[in-house]
Amino acid sequence: MKFDPIKEITDWWAKQSGKGASSQEYQDFVKRMQALMDKPYDQLPDAPDLPTYDKMENDQRTDEELQNQAKNKLVEYEQAMKNKINEQLNQESQTLDKSMQKAKDKHEQANNVIEKNFYQDANKLAGKMANQGLQRSSIASASQDALQAQKSSDIQDMNNEYGNVVFDLDTKIQGLEDKRNLALSDFDVVYAAKLTQDINKLKDERDSNNQKALKYNNSLEQRKQTDYAQYLRNKDQYDKQNGKNHDKELYARQQEFFDSAKGILEGMSKAEARTKLMEDPVFRLLPNQMFNSLFALYAE
Repeated sequence: MKFDPIKEITDWWAKQSGKGASSQEYQDFVKRMQALMDKPYDQLPDAPDLPTYDKMENDQRTDEELQNQAKNKLVEYEQAMKNKINEQLNQESQTLDKSMQKAKDKHEQANNVIEKNFYQDANKLAGKMANQGLQRSSIASASQDALQAQKSSDIQDMNNEYGNVVFDLDTKIQGLEDKRNLALSDFDVVYAAKLTQDINKLKDERDSNNQKALKYNNSLEQRKQTDYAQYLRNKDQYDKQNGKNHDKELYARQQEFFDSAKGILEGMSKAEARTKLMEDPVFRLLPNQMFNSLFALYAE
């Protein structure tokens, strides 16, 4: 419990006289003493707190995460390139299909021309033989055989030409799938190289970030140590100065107590003064040296 000099003195005087303190001067002294006791000491402000430090976070991405990140980045690129390959080959396939249909139409037209020419030549030959009365002659028979042979030869040439065109187109059509697979295989090589390049780039980025974080955090640790050392120096200076202020203020208060007590006791006889000093607890607030000095003034 905090020592309350006013209550202590009031109670003490009440016991002695039954009515409390009778001297206004004494009461003023006690009140002043109480006020001085409660007055806070003047202190310097606290030493500045240590600053806060924000460390740079490391890049925690694993190799697997970087690989997935690179793959995700190339998804649209991969799909676009494969679509381009497929579109190009689909266009080639459509072109070959059109060429095949054109060759077929040309073959049919050529066949119709041969049949038409054969029919016209046969009719002319029959008319000529009839006019000459040679319908059943060997000449008519040989001429008809010659027409038939020419027809067969023309059909053979036409079919050979058509067959060569169809064979060439079929070869190209059948080769489209191989061409597609080869193009996709070549793209896979390009894709793998690009993926590897992007993964390595991400790894370099991660490693660079971690190097920067390491360098920064190391410098931060050094700064923290420097700041902490300065903080300790500041705190030591503040504590020392506050200690000096405290001692100086305490001595001034004790001196004021001493002067006030001396002023009160000067109006008493030495015997009364000694009694007050011995029995009144307020005087015990003085340090021993001051109390002894005050008591020596009223010694017998």
